Amino acid sequence: MASDDLLNRAISLYMSTLKSLDSFISEPAAKYYLSFEQYLILHDIATQKKIMLMDIAEQRQVTRSAISRQIKVLLNHKYVYQRADPNDRRRLFLHLTKEGKRVEAEISQDVTDRFIVSDNRIRIIILSTRPLRQERDQRCANEGGKKKRNW
Repeated sequence: MASDDLLNRAISLYMSTLKSLDSFISEPAAKYYLSFEQYLILHDIATQKKIMLMDIAEQRQVTRSAISRQIKVLLNHKYVYQRADPNDRRRLFLHLTKEGKRVEAEISQDVTDRFIVSDNRIRIIILSTRPLRQERDQRCANEGGKKKRNW
C-alpha cells in the first residue's frame, strides 16, 4: 500500500514537472506556429552543412517518415527548402530560407533568454536561503555538531 502511494506521488510529480517543462520550452517556437521538435530541426539545418532528412532521423533516432512530417510543416511555412545534390539528384539537402534563418535566430535567442532568466531565478532562490542554512549550521554546531537534515 505504501509503495502504491509512493509510485502515485512519483508519477504525479513527473507529469507535473514534464508538462511544465514542455510549455516552458515550447512557448518561443509556438509564436511561429512550430512545435519545439520542429524548431530543433530548424536549428539542426541552421547549424549543420549539407544535412538531409535521413541525417536528422538518424540523429534523433526516429523514422524518416516522422521527420518528413515535421519538415513538411517547415516547407509549408517557407522556412526551409530542399536542393538536390548535383552529383546524385536523389539526395536532397535541406537549407533555410531567409525567413527560416530569421525565425531560427529569434527562437534560439528567446530560448536562451528563458534559460538565463530561469537560471538567475534559481540562483536568487539559492542565495535567499543562505541565511537559513547558515542559521541551521550554527545551531547544529552549538548542539554538538550534529546536523539535522529535516530542514
